[in-house]
Amino acid sequence: MIVPIRTDPAQKVQFFSLNPTAARVWEWLEHERDLDELTRLMCERYTVSPERARADLQAWCQELLGLGAIEACPDCGDRA
Repeated sequence: MIVPIRTDPAQKVQFFSLNPTAARVWEWLEHERDLDELTRLMCERYTVSPERARADLQAWCQELLGLGAIEACPDCGDRA
């Protein structure tokens, strides 16, 4: 479960429950990894095409960035 921390008390608090696949990716994000590495890990662990894995990961990382749950590494290109 992800609980975004809000600094503005007027903002609505939302909780995000992670399915098993998202929870695994969340664990992978404990270390700095780029989209290529996440895609490789996803394809090794699950039956998914590299194109589908990359698109899904990219969309989910963008969502996490928008929530402030992860930060992009400014010196790392696609690293999260």
